[in-house]
Amino acid sequence: MGSTVTNPPPAPSPVPSENHPWYGPSDFSNSKLNVFNTFTATTVPFVTQDNSNNLTWYICGPTVYDSAHVGHASNYVRFDIVRRILADYFGYNLIVQMNITDIDDKIIKRANERTIPFQSLARHYEAEFMRDMDALNVLRPTYITRVSEYITETVDYIRHIMQNGFAYESHGSVYFDTAAFQAAGHTYGKLEPSSVGNEALIAEGEGALSTADDAITRQKKASGDFALWKSSKPGEPFWQSPWGKGRPGWHIECSAMASTVLGPVIDVHVGGEDLRFPHHSNEVAQAEAYHDSHQWVNYFLHSGHLHIDGLKMSKSLKNFISIDNWLQRYNARQIRLAFLGYRYRAPMTYTEHGMEEAINLDRTFIDFFGALKATLRDIAKHDIKSRQLRPKQLDTELAAELRRRQDAVHDHLANDFDTPSALREIQSLVRFTNAYLAGQGVDANELLLTSIGKYVTKMFKVFGLVSSSNDIGYGDDASAQGQSREKIIAPTLDAFCAFRDQIRKTARGDKTEAIAKILALCDAVRDDVLPPLGIRLEDRGLDQSSVWKMEDAATLVMEIQRKKEAEQKRREEKERQKAAREAKLREELERGAVSPADMFRQGEYAGKYSEYDDSGMPKKNCDGKDLSKSALKSLTKARVRQEKLHAKYLAAMARDAENGAL
Repeated sequence: MGSTVTNPPPAPSPVPSENHPWYGPSDFSNSKLNVFNTFTATTVPFVTQDNSNNLTWYICGPTVYDSAHVGHASNYVRFDIVRRILADYFGYNLIVQMNITDIDDKIIKRANERTIPFQSLARHYEAEFMRDMDALNVLRPTYITRVSEYITETVDYIRHIMQNGFAYESHGSVYFDTAAFQAAGHTYGKLEPSSVGNEALIAEGEGALSTADDAITRQKKASGDFALWKSSKPGEPFWQSPWGKGRPGWHIECSAMASTVLGPVIDVHVGGEDLRFPHHSNEVAQAEAYHDSHQWVNYFLHSGHLHIDGLKMSKSLKNFISIDNWLQRYNARQIRLAFLGYRYRAPMTYTEHGMEEAINLDRTFIDFFGALKATLRDIAKHDIKSRQLRPKQLDTELAAELRRRQDAVHDHLANDFDTPSALREIQSLVRFTNAYLAGQGVDANELLLTSIGKYVTKMFKVFGLVSSSNDIGYGDDASAQGQSREKIIAPTLDAFCAFRDQIRKTARGDKTEAIAKILALCDAVRDDVLPPLGIRLEDRGLDQSSVWKMEDAATLVMEIQRKKEAEQKRREEKERQKAAREAKLREELERGAVSPADMFRQGEYAGKYSEYDDSGMPKKNCDGKDLSKSALKSLTKARVRQEKLHAKYLAAMARDAENGAL
């Protein structure tokens, strides 16, 4: 698009808000859902700019100077969920653009510290970031735009803003004129009005290399003006421009690239809430100045912060966990379940307990799919001629439950992507179905169970929890013949489990060493051999067949490792408690070796008393004065405790003597 300006159609009447007028869409008759729009700070009906199913979406990408951490994962996974809901549930056709900031103060500073070219540093961390996103099952955007590849368009964009009277050149740099922008009837700081004028946030947005130089700061007309183009200092990378050698400011890149790719109006712009001011507010101001409009983005969505120990997770606070390290402890599905438990715009607190809850929830769904598919396999083994097809009362109750939960899930997702509530509805459906399975067994309604399994799987695909083509369950990769691995291996596993069940049943009454080894081998196959192959084997009652379930091998191995670590901790705690008990016993025996008659003449009591009665109880203190009643009472209690300890000591000595005699 360059410097060419496309005049948008006349803006509709503004929608009132506390912050400022919202010149968004006016016809909401085709709205499928409501979203929380940061522009209005309210939930509003959502429609695209032309009321079609075609939707443009821009997301702020990473500044690639270091490894991404869990806080970044929070933003990208949560908006990946929102994106999937819009596309796969509500049926929108999304064009998604994400930028890569590959030239920035942080990148220059880090590259100089490592004495490597800034491009090498940026490409390294860009590739690492994309690998992290793939590992988290975050969908790739339609377009990825690097700042360094849009310098010409950015220069043209800045030039046109200057021509419109909203920017000025100073000492080789170009700054946005916030006063001129507001004087022309625009609103500056739409997304976070309360932060306009916040010097700390403004400085952070300008970058460390700029704010560290007072001379640069003095070049601006007003402290709130921000750099569109930065004059490069010696040793910094640069590109030629009408104002001399320099590089783009941070905020201009998104406005220029998004306008170039997506046009003068964008349906949805998303990003972390920490970017509302100054970054996103400046993006909006630049684009409105360029397009001579009052509405560049119709809906701005912001994700909540991820906190750890009460603070926002960030590199500057050094309280972050890298995505790579996180994925070594939890799989991508468990991580996504943890995020689904929070609304995308809600703050989230990272805790180990919270991740354990996600693991347990994942196990609930794994067991549900396993039990449902095992039941369907058992039903399939029975001749349909012998089965009753007429729905029973329990069948109709389950069908009604499915309809209720489907309607509720829809309402929650249409209410600003309320995934926690939607997930709870699915959990309720799973619990109801589990109870039905437990009571019906092979008499269950096969078609109804299949419908429920397909529905839950469909919703999990919408949430990004399932990436396979399986109709039911988390699934596995399909074979070359188009069949799932589970279907191919099912007859073999059925035969193996039946054989193992028969061996265990036959061997139970035999206590010989050889049989014990056979039973141990049966357990080892279940616990050690099959899990790395992605197979969970569950033994049930004495007269029931074992059940096998296909699961993710890495997740099973991780689960086994966690159980071993937990068991090791239990053993260590047990040993610690045993050692503490033994130490306490030794201490008591050592103290008990002293006769109660002698206790007040030695140790902590030595020299405190001058006269004793016949039993060894003190009568007078060291000064020859009679002891008070309270002192005597306290000493009597001590005497009683010592008598008990001495009795234990004598009993222990007697046992030792008896054992020695034996």
